[in-house]
Amino acid sequence: MGIIDKKVSLFDKEDVQLLDSMLKKFHDLKGATGLPDYSPGYVAYLPVLIFALLLSQKRLERLTFALIVLTVVLAVATIWAFVR
Repeated sequence: MGIIDKKVSLFDKEDVQLLDSMLKKFHDLKGATGLPDYSPGYVAYLPVLIFALLLSQKRLERLTFALIVLTVVLAVATIWAFVR
């Protein structure tokens, strides 16, 4: 499996609207810094967006693994408590 799972790479119209709103918020926050914007087509924002998405996917994978481990531990503890 690659960095981006095929299920994650499927998106619809609502996702595009969400990404547009995220880019607008990023632009608004960046505008407050006074840094010049050399990309009139917002191409410079794509790496920022890509890294944010990859980071969030990694965090979700870690959270999912932690929840699976917690579920297994609770199941084993529950079974062990009833067997005693």
